[in-house]
Amino acid sequence: MARDQGDKQEASSSFVASDDNMLVDPPQEHQDVSCAAAQSFSSRCLFDWFADSGATQHMSDQRQLMINYKPIESGTWSVSGIGGMTLPVLGVGDVPVITQIDGEEQDFLITGVLHVDKIGVNLFSIGAATAKGMKGFFSGNKCFFYSDKQLILTGERAAKTMYYLNIRSQATQDFAKSAGEVASIFLWHRRLGHADSRNIKRMCTNKLVDGLELTTTQKEERICSGCAKGKMHRLPFQTSVSPKMDRIGGRIHSDVCGPMSYASLGGARFYVLFKDEFSGWIKINFMKSKSEVLYYLQSFSAFLKNHTGETIQRLRTDNGTEYVNAATSKWTMEMGIHHETSATYTPEQNGTSERVNRTIMESARSMMHASGAPSWIWAEAVNCAVYIRNRIPSSSRIKSPFEILNNWKPSVSHIKIFGSKTFVHIPHQKRNKLEPKCFEGALVGFCDTTKGYRVYIPKLEKVIISRDVIIDESISGFNDISKNKTATKTFVKSTCDPFIEQVTSFIFTINLHCIFKI
Repeated sequence: MARDQGDKQEASSSFVASDDNMLVDPPQEHQDVSCAAAQSFSSRCLFDWFADSGATQHMSDQRQLMINYKPIESGTWSVSGIGGMTLPVLGVGDVPVITQIDGEEQDFLITGVLHVDKIGVNLFSIGAATAKGMKGFFSGNKCFFYSDKQLILTGERAAKTMYYLNIRSQATQDFAKSAGEVASIFLWHRRLGHADSRNIKRMCTNKLVDGLELTTTQKEERICSGCAKGKMHRLPFQTSVSPKMDRIGGRIHSDVCGPMSYASLGGARFYVLFKDEFSGWIKINFMKSKSEVLYYLQSFSAFLKNHTGETIQRLRTDNGTEYVNAATSKWTMEMGIHHETSATYTPEQNGTSERVNRTIMESARSMMHASGAPSWIWAEAVNCAVYIRNRIPSSSRIKSPFEILNNWKPSVSHIKIFGSKTFVHIPHQKRNKLEPKCFEGALVGFCDTTKGYRVYIPKLEKVIISRDVIIDESISGFNDISKNKTATKTFVKSTCDPFIEQVTSFIFTINLHCIFKI
């Protein structure tokens, strides 16, 4: 809804309007855009935002805050600035911000923000917001903005027709690099699989990893909605009285998790993890059935032997039949491995594995909830959580598991937020000249064996590994995925008979054949 700049705002009112799209090319009637209420008011901070009933468009002179930026030809668009000066519009873009609702901070994107040179204030246009379907309510000195009946913005009166919004701008990655600024601890918290902020500070202070830099001006911890939804409190297990190991392979803890409610993209419903007690290194493998445990145990033993020269001395597990069986007993005896098991129905005696399982699943759930990932992507989230945990020192270790195992510090500079929208380059051999040069997808992890990113491509319904990517951490790549349709398809595929599964696989192969013109 548009309002005349001379109108007086009532103590309590609401605005409702139909959806309307922002145009990059200004219509004739908007060649001169007004911001009358801002003409006598200056921003407290470069990153503050004010809701203004006199502004006809969202405006800012902070180019570094904008993403999806599109420049506008000089002289085609202007606004009336402070003191009646005519200010040119240099472009239009979107600004990612952090909102605070009831003490909880959330990500929000202000779309269609005009880049106005020297305007000196960041303006959130009430008219432009309501024209796109938002509803604004004003009561006393407070203002509230809703979208689809959900409260997304709040503010309080700062001038006659202006309201100071409870939001903070997020500088883009390119600006942070060019200005010499570094990412906030909350951004690294999300990048590093929602790790404990205290541990992240310790990593930075003691330089335990490369590529991690933090701002030094943060004074308060932020509430993470992903952690709130993905983590739960449980009573601690009794501390183990066993002596600590002094070498890699001294004691390996293992546990199986599953079955999961949904099959993974590869059809797995279980995973087995192995943790080396000395280094803290975690290895995870996904399984369709528990009968695969012995195979992956032998594989992990070979990995330790070839990578470090050490062998497994002790193996601690629960009393499940996937561990306690004739084949496993025979192999452990041949290898000289002492197999320690917990008492029946007493998982607390396998406390290390239980805590690792909890930590990994909490991290995976937090990343999935924060990014809006569908449930059937759980295996990718778990795998990503393990990758990150191996590169983060625990509270009981000075070095990370990666450094202990490999004897050099890991780098975390390549790690980005799970679920970020990602554009993956398509090789010219797989496309013709008129087809797009990239796929759109969601970042779901990182590769241990290849210098590349794991990206889920909805169009292909599969995960691919590529180094030629562009990652936008301000937007989730799962927003455009039809979750119900794909989840149902994945669930049906995992539960159908072998003949139907073979036919489905054959049809999917034909579709890929057509897409890539092979």
